[in-house]
Amino acid sequence: MNRKHAFTERLSTLQSWRYGLRTQISRLQSVMNEHQFLDVTAHNQLLTLLKRVNDERITIAFVAEPDRGDFELINCLFLSDLKRALLPAHIGTRARCVTQIRFDPTRPTSIRLLPIESRESPRRLTELIGDENEWRTVNFDAHDATSTAKALAALGETRRISLADAVSWGVHVDALRERSDARARDGDADMQSIDVPRWRHAIINLAHPLFDAGLVILDVPGHATLATEPEIRREWLPAADAVISVISLADGLSKIEQTTWREYLGAPRATRDRMATESKTSVRLVAANRIDQLKLDEDASMTDRLREISRRTDELADLLRLDARFVVAVSSSQGLVGSFGGDQDALIRSRLYQLERAIAANLTDEKQRALSDEIITAMSTLISDAQAVLDSERYDTLEGLNVLTGLHEKSERLTQTVEAERNSQRSSLDDAHATVRALKPVHTKLTHELAALVSAGTTLADIAAAKSKIAASLIPSATSEAVDTYFATTHQRVEALARKIDEIRLLFGNAGEQFSRSLEIGHFEVHPFATQRFDAELTKIREAIDGEFATVSSLKLKRGAALAQQFEAIARDRVVRLFAIAERESGSWMRGILTSIERPLAAAQQKLAERSARCDKMLAAQMEVSNKLADLQARLDVINRKHKALTWLRESLARWLNGVEEEETPLG
Repeated sequence: MNRKHAFTERLSTLQSWRYGLRTQISRLQSVMNEHQFLDVTAHNQLLTLLKRVNDERITIAFVAEPDRGDFELINCLFLSDLKRALLPAHIGTRARCVTQIRFDPTRPTSIRLLPIESRESPRRLTELIGDENEWRTVNFDAHDATSTAKALAALGETRRISLADAVSWGVHVDALRERSDARARDGDADMQSIDVPRWRHAIINLAHPLFDAGLVILDVPGHATLATEPEIRREWLPAADAVISVISLADGLSKIEQTTWREYLGAPRATRDRMATESKTSVRLVAANRIDQLKLDEDASMTDRLREISRRTDELADLLRLDARFVVAVSSSQGLVGSFGGDQDALIRSRLYQLERAIAANLTDEKQRALSDEIITAMSTLISDAQAVLDSERYDTLEGLNVLTGLHEKSERLTQTVEAERNSQRSSLDDAHATVRALKPVHTKLTHELAALVSAGTTLADIAAAKSKIAASLIPSATSEAVDTYFATTHQRVEALARKIDEIRLLFGNAGEQFSRSLEIGHFEVHPFATQRFDAELTKIREAIDGEFATVSSLKLKRGAALAQQFEAIARDRVVRLFAIAERESGSWMRGILTSIERPLAAAQQKLAERSARCDKMLAAQMEVSNKLADLQARLDVINRKHKALTWLRESLARWLNGVEEEETPLG
């Protein structure tokens, strides 16, 4: 018979519960740390939650007056695999202090003892338990019976103190009762000093599968402890998963046990359903021990014996106002023989299996479910707080994206417009430069043609030809004809000059107007070049020559060379100067035409450079906005990944609560 099976199953549930919650807390801690949500407050809160999970135990408390067999029951129910009694359980042995059996892997196998003097401290018992300086530790070898017995003998140690100190510490009631019993028995009249427990509390740290799995055994030495330790009766026992009051069925319920049950352990009579729901986290059982010591007739059969046990348990249940199914008759002494002596019959007669079943059947997980709800609520709050922060960040990011997107679109349209204008202007300017390059050879050719019309050489040649004709003239009419021919030719040159200038003005005026339109530099006009003054000056020169040749006498007196010399003097001086002026001014005019065309190109080039610089700045600003948009989009992606991780955590908690198999953690 494996009596630990029921406890093992319940403890396995506890271990699974702890592992599941630890996994959820660790996962939340990891995700929040990865995504920068784990501030100091949240970190400490998660550590607190993790500690509460790790500290969760299944506590089974035994409450017994002296010599009721509580240590025997603990040995049989939980430590039978040791093949010997761990706790001192022989007749007459009693624990005088509250005793816990548990396992802390960070500590050696030992018994820690809190001196009775600690009752002088105003601090709570829970605080004293956490203060290492208050305790005395005795290590022992659990596999060595002598070492174990020596260490655990401390549970029954006493010390003699004055009655005043005993009253001050609140441990005088039991001591006085024992002292009175001793005086009545032995005639001892000394009541000025009494024996009190040496230790107030003992914690046995034992490496055992049950305790490693989370079981804690609490043994409370009856009424005296409950009366003097309010924390135990108000907090520890209500928090225990099961409280077992151990009494002697053979001796019956004592007055002190009735008082203990009525004041600290019992509840009004209730039906089974009410009893099952009245306390979801703690069940009250009564172990009616010593059934092997019932005094029956020698010829009583087993049936008579069972009937008597049933009658007495019913009476006990009625007296305690308790449902009979919560009163279990057992024999701890037979259990010891069966468990450690290998006597299977004695083990069956001990009926320990019934007590074990009663305990296991009532070890509900309501307390763990309540703690689960509390922890999951706290974790959900952390997730909600993180999601609220993300929602705020996402709102701000979306606002920034909306603003920057509008700005980027507007900037993009404007930049495209300016860039198109720049490209168009550059194309027009390139075309204008190409046209100017094409016009330059034409300009050079026209400049040469214009210079040829007003050339000094041509002028001197014409004068020389006219001089020769005049010198050869024999009659006045011939002289006049030569002069007329010369001035006609010279006027033709001026007329040709005017026509060439008109041709040049038309050609370059059209080109300049085309530049003006394509480069948007306003109206273009070639400056005029007046030639009428040259005709007027030639007329004056003719009049001067005609004045010299006007008189017949002159024509008669000055023949041939003389008249030619006079003509040359007048014409060479004035006509050559006239065409020199025409040549100089026409050349300057031609250069001005080219300059007037090239100057707007330079201005357009400067305008293009300025527009290009502005376009580059706009492109740089647009790129900066694009980078900011990319940053905000990346930030939004991070926020969405964080939201996804937090949502997965919340769903993971829900899956864990509903017992659904976990999914893999999402990446990112």
